[in-house]
Amino acid sequence: MIEGIDVSGWSGNLDLEAIAGSKAFVYHQATDGVGTVDKMLIPRTNALRGVGMGNVIGVYHFLRVRHGMKQDADEQCKQHLDARANAGGVLPTWLDVELGEPNSSNRAATHDEVRAAVELFVETWQRCLGGALVGYSSPGEMAVMGLDKVDAFTSLPLALAEYNGGKPPTLPAPYTAWLFHQWAGDVQAYRGIVDCVRFNGTIDDLLNAA
Repeated sequence: MIEGIDVSGWSGNLDLEAIAGSKAFVYHQATDGVGTVDKMLIPRTNALRGVGMGNVIGVYHFLRVRHGMKQDADEQCKQHLDARANAGGVLPTWLDVELGEPNSSNRAATHDEVRAAVELFVETWQRCLGGALVGYSSPGEMAVMGLDKVDAFTSLPLALAEYNGGKPPTLPAPYTAWLFHQWAGDVQAYRGIVDCVRFNGTIDDLLNAA
């Protein structure tokens, strides 16, 4: 089992040399819905390559479910793939499906709308040969959003957000295994804010999963 971190443009001025000396991999937010690329994605991934982490960078997309409207997850997927290529992300991409901020349309979305958005994203990803894809969510949000009943999501390897101090996570049905476990969030470290993540395998396993 190896440890990494999850960061975004909100993380602050991180000490990348210290991260390279203590963490096996880094995930960075790339895109959010349509038309939003994280402001720090390119400068930080370039800087990570500069400290020797170029082959252990992963990125993720925050899926926006359009309540009461036609889903645009196909366009979200295409924009994410462009951002991922520009950033040089090489690890499996996380498809982040969460409720989001208090005014997010994800919170009002029906289970059918969540299903339609996820299925459209995954279908577009597969058609574009996007590479390895991992589903990211928390047990509570999976239940609220009905993700546990969405085959297009549960068929993906799982990145589980369960903040439990690093203890083994409790797997939600129908999963029998997890690939990533985000076990602490908004941790002050490396001169900024990070989330703590571990991968259920070795560094070679992680590289081969890409």
